Amino acid sequence: MSEKKVTVPDGMLKAALAHMIGLGFNPAKESTRELLEAALRWQSENPIVPTWSDMDHMLDAYSPDDVPSVSDCQFVAVEWQRRMYLAPAPEVTEEIKRRWESSPTPETMIRIAEAFRRGSKPFVDGRNK
Repeated sequence: MSEKKVTVPDGMLKAALAHMIGLGFNPAKESTRELLEAALRWQSENPIVPTWSDMDHMLDAYSPDDVPSVSDCQFVAVEWQRRMYLAPAPEVTEEIKRRWESSPTPETMIRIAEAFRRGSKPFVDGRNK
């Protein structure tokens, strides 16, 4: 079976090389290109498809019309590429909401920041386990 040729965009290759050099590595341009080609080949065979909810959300943000135009579809395609690999925003826990609603004093703000830092650790009897 012949492998499909994948083109690595120059900007992507430059960004990958610059990042690895910034981390103290001395990467070879060709090996970096081969790694990126493998990743892009994988993506072409395993596309990340937006859900209907994703599509609705992006279209609503761009165009409130019921019938999307070609430019609306272009916007959604570009926006989906931007969002595809972004990690979701952290969820605000009930503890943080409760503390914020009580009184946003400087002391409360410090406690909220601490609660946020603890993240998803269990909160029992006012203390973290």
